[in-house]
Amino acid sequence: MAWGYEKSFTIEHDDSVRKRINCKDCVNYDKEDKSCLRRPFYLPVDGYDLWKMCILFDLSFDVNNYDEKKQQLIEINHCKKTEKMTNNQTERYQMKNGAILVITSEKVHGESLRPKWIDIKEAQGKKRKILLREDIKNGVLYLNRDGYKPEWINKVKHILLER
Repeated sequence: MAWGYEKSFTIEHDDSVRKRINCKDCVNYDKEDKSCLRRPFYLPVDGYDLWKMCILFDLSFDVNNYDEKKQQLIEINHCKKTEKMTNNQTERYQMKNGAILVITSEKVHGESLRPKWIDIKEAQGKKRKILLREDIKNGVLYLNRDGYKPEWINKVKHILLER
């Protein structure tokens, strides 16, 4: 929400009032360091429109004014963007606890899906957060391989299959 004084304006950082979409509304946005978890972007200021061009943008269910923001997505035809598929192969693994891990290139959507973060450590010691979609009803974990290095996917697969 912006309001002005003579020749300048001020942006209020009140997310409960904001009704326009920005990168903060994505499930891949890290609120702690104000960056994207899937792409190398630092997003310290409200109002960035990078989400309009981002094929990895996925509106979080936890945002305020969700219905209005979902309608905005439909109006600008964000859902019709083409996504580059690097590998169309879908992999399925049975975990020890009975759940199924599905690694795919396709975006997975649904009302019963909830985000779940897995922390991994790279060879250099740097920590990464990897986003999974958990289907609680069916006991399935979905991992979208787009935006992640193959080494990261293998580490997540190894961590989950050991559980």
